[in-house]
Amino acid sequence: MILGIDVSKWQGEMNWPKAREAEAKFAFIRAGSINKDTGICYEDYQLKRNAELAPEQMDDRIGFYWYFRPKHSPIKQADYFYNLIRNYEPSALVVDCEAAGAPYATIRKNTEIMASEVAQMIELDTATIYTRASYWNSTIGYQSWAYMYYLWIARYNSYITHPWGDGYCKPLGWDDWVFWQYSADGNGMGPKYGGNCTSMDLNHFNGDMRELNQYFGVDDAPTYPIDLTLEEKNAILSIAEKLE
Repeated sequence: MILGIDVSKWQGEMNWPKAREAEAKFAFIRAGSINKDTGICYEDYQLKRNAELAPEQMDDRIGFYWYFRPKHSPIKQADYFYNLIRNYEPSALVVDCEAAGAPYATIRKNTEIMASEVAQMIELDTATIYTRASYWNSTIGYQSWAYMYYLWIARYNSYITHPWGDGYCKPLGWDDWVFWQYSADGNGMGPKYGGNCTSMDLNHFNGDMRELNQYFGVDDAPTYPIDLTLEEKNAILSIAEKLE
């Protein structure tokens, strides 16, 4: 499984070359959210900096996520989300579903609307839903539409190699996952991955590099170990061209 990170204002000013050195291959960047009381949408104050600096270090494998509050209009939030990130040419968008604060029926309905609106606005085949089984199963439950969206699951357990490999914590409506946030608060990994913070959200991608590039809409350019020289990279390219 391929390692990546997700970041927000809580990581402070990121040192993105350090994230690359730590072998992070992709990153999700928090775009913003909506105030739970006032219903006013806002931008994560590290969005602009992260969106400008991360692509070069992550080889354009970046996505954006919105912390969704189902108490408020999903279309209002989707519009604001889109307007925040459209100039960054997004190819991967995530609806972060973990906040309550509304009747269960409203949460279920608004989650579907938000995911659908996000995918349509960017003309993506599908959006990604981030959630955890303890939230999804109790407040949203099985939904026939869930499988239409990629699953990014949060499950912290150092003894398993699959987020529900021990038979627990499987979100209803999905048979598989694309991303797995396997470690977060309290892991002490912030400095290693370039965060101006104590901890870092760490994720696995469920696939190989070609599939990861496809997810982020990145061309399948040759990949190299970080320490290869330019001459060595050119030699590899020359051999590849002859084989074609």
